[in-house]
Amino acid sequence: MATKEEYEYGKSALSNSRYKISKALCDWDFEKNGHITAENLSKIIPMGLKTVNRHYEDFIEQIEEIYQKEILRLKILKKE
Repeated sequence: MATKEEYEYGKSALSNSRYKISKALCDWDFEKNGHITAENLSKIIPMGLKTVNRHYEDFIEQIEEIYQKEILRLKILKKE
């Protein structure tokens, strides 16, 4: 059984990982970073691919929103 300190550390590490992924997604640049994949996220964030994969599914909705915004942006640019 984990001690209180180990539990708190794990909880903190989980929050930190999720924050880093969320921040990277908010700042995503398709031209610079390419498509959003767990592998590309792990290259941008100093985080292992296993850790990114562990949390990736939790961000699917956010990733879909980012893609929708990018599609809209490209359509607007195409009209200009």
